[in-house]
Amino acid sequence: MRFVIQRVTEAAVRVDGELLGQIEKGYLVLIGVAESDTEEIADKMVKKMTGLRIFEDEQGKTNLALKDVGAVCFLCRSFTLYANCKKGNRPSFIEAGSPEKANALYEYIIKKCRESVEWVETGRFGADMKVSLLNDGPFTIVWTPRIYRKIIRVREVGKDERFFCMPHTVLQRRNKSLLSDKESGKVLQYIHGYLLLIGGIFHAVIMGL
Repeated sequence: MRFVIQRVTEAAVRVDGELLGQIEKGYLVLIGVAESDTEEIADKMVKKMTGLRIFEDEQGKTNLALKDVGAVCFLCRSFTLYANCKKGNRPSFIEAGSPEKANALYEYIIKKCRESVEWVETGRFGADMKVSLLNDGPFTIVWTPRIYRKIIRVREVGKDERFFCMPHTVLQRRNKSLLSDKESGKVLQYIHGYLLLIGGIFHAVIMGL
């Protein structure tokens, strides 16, 4: 999931010439959703976004959040945030989530934002939107959650032992060959006990000699 958070003094979105929504002081947020994103990730993103202290206080320091200044949010979904430009000159968007997945999470993000922000405007999913804004600063933050990765040992019957690196946030036990953290701990305890036993036997043999 990716958020492009822009601090604005005004912003508006039009579709086919019709004014869809308009705000003054607040955020215009472009939202990109990947297929692996979840509501848990969305919760963290929304919490971080609404808590950012990027509005100026009386001393001119960026020390105030949305709720402190009575600012509002304009949320627009943008799958182009997942453009891949590594090959050729035509961007690929295969990393973006499917329309069904993206729309469901987009609606969820809107709901969560409205729990903490008094006024939330939204774009129209799938529409050709014309977005205008006056960036205040300019002040723009590109926010992507930190994805933790862990090495998982996978043993398949009749196959060599292999290692896989997967995003921790989307890690699932998809088959019996994946070891959970609890199971891995038990294996380590077993190995530790076995080594202690071998060490004890070896010590007894040496003392007997």
